[in-house]
Amino acid sequence: MTDAPKLKPCPFCGGDAEVTDTTKVLGVWRLIHRCKAIGPISLERYNEETLTNAWNTRADLSADLVRAALEAAAAPIYKWSIAAAEEIEALSADPETIAAIVARVTEAGQ
Repeated sequence: MTDAPKLKPCPFCGGDAEVTDTTKVLGVWRLIHRCKAIGPISLERYNEETLTNAWNTRADLSADLVRAALEAAAAPIYKWSIAAAEEIEALSADPETIAAIVARVTEAGQ
């Protein structure tokens, strides 16, 4: 490796990334990181320094900003799950409906 800047940890899981010289085979430097939060990440650039700079360039996000973004993204799912739970609760209050559902499921399984 050359004197490229040091790689920052993953912004999602905090893990380490690894730069590999694949110029002889692929003609590029490759960075691979098996992120525990979002899955595999792969970047390719024509030299180690631009690859490292690409990995290290990111918005500096505070924990509060990240939390707010995640809550905003999860809000529609949460609302749907509350509505589904309310429907299930309403169904479970009616023994005849439950018996009919059980009968249909049993029939379908035979």
